[in-house]
Amino acid sequence: MPGPSQAPPNPPPPQSQRRASGNQPKPKRLKTHTVTSKNYSIPMVPRDKRGKPMLPLNVGIMTVISLGEVCMREHFHTERYIFPVGYEVTRRYMSTIEPNSEVVYHCTILDGGDGPKFQIVPNDVPDKPVIAGTATGAWSTIVKQANAIRNRQHSNSVSGPDFFGLGQNTIKHLIQQLPNAEKLRDYVWQHFVEGGPLGGRHAAVIPALPEEYDSSTPIGAFYPSERDKLQKERAEERAASGEPPKSHYPPHIMAQGAARPGQRLQQPQQQQQPQPPPQQTPQQTAEQMQHFANVTFDDLLRFATGSGALVNTQQS
Repeated sequence: MPGPSQAPPNPPPPQSQRRASGNQPKPKRLKTHTVTSKNYSIPMVPRDKRGKPMLPLNVGIMTVISLGEVCMREHFHTERYIFPVGYEVTRRYMSTIEPNSEVVYHCTILDGGDGPKFQIVPNDVPDKPVIAGTATGAWSTIVKQANAIRNRQHSNSVSGPDFFGLGQNTIKHLIQQLPNAEKLRDYVWQHFVEGGPLGGRHAAVIPALPEEYDSSTPIGAFYPSERDKLQKERAEERAASGEPPKSHYPPHIMAQGAARPGQRLQQPQQQQQPQPPPQQTPQQTAEQMQHFANVTFDDLLRFATGSGALVNTQQS
């Protein structure tokens, strides 16, 4: 028996219809890196009696000097990061002038008016800060120079916010605790639990040691002016020519000091030296001992009551 008749397949659409459908815009895909709120466990943060974190604070390789202040203006935060004005941290990285050494880099977020400015001051060249409109732009300059003097062919790509410590969970938690952080419009809030179970690797959080205070001193904005540059150039020229450093004292005072070196220091020393007591001759010492040997008890009693002087009654 012949099988049941099958329906003919649908004919393809006309070419004009296919062309029209091809011009239709494709539906917009959602971003794959959309930030969502998550829960994180972090180490306990050392705090003072008022509950404030004890700064400077070592968080892994970062040393937090100041958390800064939350700025409510546009461009001072994204959905992932907050850029507090006055935020300062230090960290170590390869030097840009010495191939075989690492130095401390001082990272600061400044108020650039229409947005944040990211400043990096290397310890070995503090008069040449790197300032850019993004954290990645500032750190890319450092990484590029460090790779160039080492002839490294590595990529110069870098995550600027991570190099500033802004992506570290403990630091992000402390920034979220700043006043007005909860009012930011685009930032996606994250939830942190201090002292919760820590899985895998985590950054140690301890107060900075006293020997680290020198590199943890806040320096704020560093904009070398033309006057500072000119003064430095003149000082270098005087040092090269052997010219003595310029003093704020008048010329005649400087001339007096040169003519009498050390005189001002010797005078106080002479005044402070105690005068030795006058030495007595053996005859005076013998007469004094003989005088007190002949003092009677009545003489001592009159001297104690103030009714008489201590004299030798036998001689008087």
